[in-house]
This record gives sequence, C-alpha cells and structure tokens, in this order.
Amino acid sequence: MQMISTTLGEIADIITGPFGSQLHMSDYVDEGIAVIMPQNIGDRIILEDKIARISKSDYKRLKKYQTQKEDIVYSRRGDVEKHAFINGDKPYLCGTGCLRVRANKEKVYPRYLSLFLSRPETKRWLSQHAIGSNMMNINTSILGNVPVFLPDRDIQIEIAESLQGFDDKIQLNIKMMKEMEEVAKLIYSYWFLQFEFPDKDGKPYKSSGGKMVWNDELKSEIPEGWRCDALKKYIKLTKGISYTSKNIKSGKGVPMINLASIDTNRNYKPDKLKFYDGEYNEAKEAYPEEMLIACTDLTRNAYIVGSPILVPNIEKKYLYSMDLVKLNPLTDELDPMYLYMTLRTETYHNYIKGFATGTNVLHLNTDGIEGFKVCFPCKKLQRKFSLLIKEIHKTKSKLIKENRELIAFRDFLLPLLMNGQVGFKK
Repeated sequence: MQMISTTLGEIADIITGPFGSQLHMSDYVDEGIAVIMPQNIGDRIILEDKIARISKSDYKRLKKYQTQKEDIVYSRRGDVEKHAFINGDKPYLCGTGCLRVRANKEKVYPRYLSLFLSRPETKRWLSQHAIGSNMMNINTSILGNVPVFLPDRDIQIEIAESLQGFDDKIQLNIKMMKEMEEVAKLIYSYWFLQFEFPDKDGKPYKSSGGKMVWNDELKSEIPEGWRCDALKKYIKLTKGISYTSKNIKSGKGVPMINLASIDTNRNYKPDKLKFYDGEYNEAKEAYPEEMLIACTDLTRNAYIVGSPILVPNIEKKYLYSMDLVKLNPLTDELDPMYLYMTLRTETYHNYIKGFATGTNVLHLNTDGIEGFKVCFPCKKLQRKFSLLIKEIHKTKSKLIKENRELIAFRDFLLPLLMNGQVGFKK
C-alpha cells in the first residue's frame, strides 16, 4: 500500500489561541459560547462540564479563533499529548493555552488524522519534543513537525469508518459512568440532605413523620439519633510519595495515581497514571476503594483542590503522589463510602477551598479536612448506602478497564489497517 510521509504542518493550518490580553477573566460569562481550555481536552473529546463561556459579541470579536467541525484542539502546556476532535457543528472557541489544528481536507481526512494523532507513537513524539522543565510545553512549530503517514484518501476514510465503532462504545461507556455518578449523588442527597432515607417500614423518613431534632453546630434540624462532629478524631491522613522524573521515565513499575488523575468534575481520570520504579514506603500504597484527596490545584477556579476520588478496582495496588493524601477512617462509626460522598458535596467543596492558598498553584492546608463537621447517621443506614456506592464504583471500574482495552485495541489495529496487513470487509 502506497504511503505518503509528511508533517502535520504540511497538511493542516495550526494557530495559537488568543493571548490573555485578548481574552480577560472579566470576559467570561455564565451562559454563552463554550471556550476550550487545556482542562477541557479529553481523549479526542471535549469535556464540557465547568467549561468557560464568552458572549456572542466576544465570540465574533475573536473570529480568528473559532473552531469548525472536524477541527482538532491541543493544549499548549501540561498534558500536550491529547487532543479534542470537534465532532459536530456546535460552536466553540479555541481558548488561551490551546492550539487549533485545521486539516486541509484535500490532503487528509480529518477523522483519520485525529486517529493517527492519538497513537501512542505520536504521543511519545510530542512528549519527547516538548520544551520546559517543570511542565511540558508545545508550540505551532513543534506541533507542525509531528510526522504523519498517509495512505490513499479512500483508505483513510475506510480506516476511520472501520474504527468508529470503538469510539462509539468508548463514548457510551463514558456516558454510563457519568449517569452512575449522578445516581449516586441523587441517592446521597435524598437520604442524607433531604433526610428521606428508608425508615423501619421502608418509607421516606422525614415526610413520613420521622422525628427531627435541632443541632446547634449545624444550625439546622437532623434526624433523631444522629450527631455531628469534626473529622479530626475519626480519620488519618497520609501524604503521598515524592518522586522525580527519573522515577517515572521508564514508564514501568507500580501504577501511581497523581494530580492529573482528577478531572474538573472531581472524578477519577484513568488515562493519566504514572508508573513509579523507585523505592517506596508501604504507607504510600493505596488499594481499591480507598480514598485519595487532592492537595494541589492548577485549575482556574479551584475545581480540584480538596476533592476526593476512590482508587479504582482494576489493579491490586497503586501508589499515590505527593499532591494527594490518603484518608482512612479510624472508627466504624464512619463508613468510608458515606464519607466519600459527603466530601463530594458542594457544601464541602465550597468550605475546603477556603483552606487553599497560592496564586498560580493552590496548596491545601489539610487542617481544613480535619476541621470539617459531618453528620454521623446510624451505622446500619451508612452500611446500606455503602453497598450501593460500592456496586456503582465496581461497575465504573469495569467500564474504565473496558475503555482502556478498547483504546489499546483501536491503536493496535490502526497501523495494521494503514499498512494493508488487515483488510476491509466489503
């Protein structure tokens, strides 16, 4: 099969997003046109939750940076390996800190190009050629030099169409995980915020006449038999492992959950594990269903700091980095799954942000975690809730694993299809 060797800059137009002088913090609005920032770039998708927005007038003013269907958007700094593929006609703006790639459709089929750029080989090339010591950075020149190999255009189209099923299934799994997360939040809210948990007759507690008593610490009523206290006496916090680039350079070793493993929705992000091959203390190990909390934040609005995630039920053992702490309850009065969901509430997150300091990088004072006051429902109710959350977590872990396998198999098939080693079904 004939193959053309070229570079991304030869087959696409690449521009840098607007500078800070063109798009100010004061320009962002609650409703408007979405602006793709580095934190909104997933694995060939746009992560729209908590995405920044601008007015239609600013969108027109910044016309040069508007995206079109089948554009590709990269982050200029940080996680420079991934890109978002604009899959529809919805308007977006390529934001500050990003690069927009617009393929020449006469030279390359955009969907094929997106698949090619998602290959592990291309991601490694970008990491190796990125500049910067503390944080990887790329620019139009580096991105323009990315090697690209093109079969005939008809073959490009066939390849993209053949692999579309993988992407459809991956997106379906992501949607299912998001829906399960929403279900968990709804149950928590219904049981522990609205106090409509099942009473002894299986009826909603509060609306069925369950007794409520005043709590001075919370300045509100809570169910009879519940109490409230700060977490300090009931939890143990253990800081994660310090590491250098040398410890993770090989890409081999024990999987290590790190700050990049938490997205702006405060969920676990599976594709950013690092692998640590140095020596470590057993205290830095984390096991499935244990809770880790972010103590550092690089996002614009402190989306991540103080956020808890659960260690996935995939590997037998993980390490966790110095940007995280592990939280272990010290008493059976406080179920880990109940506590995890309590620390996922907006009430907690708005509280904990007050203990983060810094300008560009936020650092959390963990006294804030210890000082947070929680309700202690009866153990039986906590355990009942825990079974539901554990089942959701296990199912999400299975979907994460399935997506990892789908992506690996998709990336395995791509070069075989490119080289003609695997044929197309006619």
